[in-house]
Amino acid sequence: MIQQLRVVVADDHPVILGGLVAMLEGESSIRVVATAADGATLVRRVREHAPDAVVTDLRMPGTSGANAIRQIGRLPDAPGVLVLTTYDSPGDVLSAFEAGASGYLLKAAQPREILSAVHAVARGERAVSPGVAKRLAETDDYQALTARELQVLQLMRSGGTNAAIGAELGIGAATVKTYVQRIFDKLKVRDRTSAVAEGIRQGLLL
Repeated sequence: MIQQLRVVVADDHPVILGGLVAMLEGESSIRVVATAADGATLVRRVREHAPDAVVTDLRMPGTSGANAIRQIGRLPDAPGVLVLTTYDSPGDVLSAFEAGASGYLLKAAQPREILSAVHAVARGERAVSPGVAKRLAETDDYQALTARELQVLQLMRSGGTNAAIGAELGIGAATVKTYVQRIFDKLKVRDRTSAVAEGIRQGLLL
């Protein structure tokens, strides 16, 4: 039996939300376990259902999508987050990735592209539409951490060794070492203390 991905979907437009749910559940490998119409509800649904992936709009009432993504990234076993929105300005894209999103697509994307992106973020990979990738390439300061890198940074803050962080996340110490180096490169620092300090300065850590 195929292991289904458990997904939470958020959008403040009922028609769009319903369409997304129908499209996702039309794929046998995906099951939508909950929906939300605002950021605060999205965070609650993720806490309640511990999904493998989240698909969310970026601009929603109350708690914004970016703030919700940031809160989700702090949860144990945080799921990959795919932003699905109509906004593609550099500021919106950077806001999403800096918050910890793993993917960013526009709502004009084809269903197969959205489905592929959901699977990608669930695996901890990045998924970006060509148009969004072009926007990022034009933005010199793009150095966003992925959701997994944020998890590693959070555990670094607690003083965890690579082995301890790996045990916590269910990955090998060598993999953690790779994540740590990526964090150093993106934050433009050379050691863990500086990485944590920079993470706090950028609002990645509270």
